[in-house]
Amino acid sequence: LPALETVLARTRMRLAVLTGAAPTALDARLAEQKPLPGLPSTPLAAIGSPQSLLQRRPDVAAAEAQLRAADAQGSAARSRLWPSLTLSGSLGLNAGRIGDLGDSGAFVANLGANVLWSLIDNGQRQAQVGAADARRDAALAQFDQTVLAALEETEGAFVNFNRSQQRTEHLFAAAKAAEGASRIARARLEAGSIDFLVVLDAERELLLARDRLAQGQTGAALALVGVYRALAGGW
Repeated sequence: LPALETVLARTRMRLAVLTGAAPTALDARLAEQKPLPGLPSTPLAAIGSPQSLLQRRPDVAAAEAQLRAADAQGSAARSRLWPSLTLSGSLGLNAGRIGDLGDSGAFVANLGANVLWSLIDNGQRQAQVGAADARRDAALAQFDQTVLAALEETEGAFVNFNRSQQRTEHLFAAAKAAEGASRIARARLEAGSIDFLVVLDAERELLLARDRLAQGQTGAALALVGVYRALAGGW
């Protein structure tokens, strides 16, 4: 018991610090013993397919942003292969006397165009385009790998949660059976048909079954946390 109480105390402290409070801030709230929160049996079917929820994940969003940036860099590199056209012009007044500024002949306009196209460094620009395409291909491969890894983690989280729930149901049935066996052993002891060692053995099996049930319930709760993490929460 002292070892378990130490774990409980340190866990309460850790939870308090994670919420931004003092280590002992949650002692009064968590001191009361309560059962684990009930886990809904089929809540995950209503949240959508894992593929539609991958956009919530920050790693997928980051990989997509890098792919978009690589596409933009490739487009910019290709645009430098073509000539650049610059339009320039001016509009003003020109008259020998101030009184002539209102005449139509006093208006002066100038329009010009400048085309720049360097053929000397075209090989360098072609190399820049090739490098941009290579970076884009690398970003695409990284995006595909990130999506596949996210799908694997998400599907695995769903499977783990569903199997954990099934295991908890079996452990609950086993605990109920052990409780019934212990009750029967007590009744047989009172009737004088068995000795006390049989009762102790039945109660030991009951305690083990309850301990396994508690571990199964904890595993199911952690599996649900894994689903939240795989889908980046928000649902």
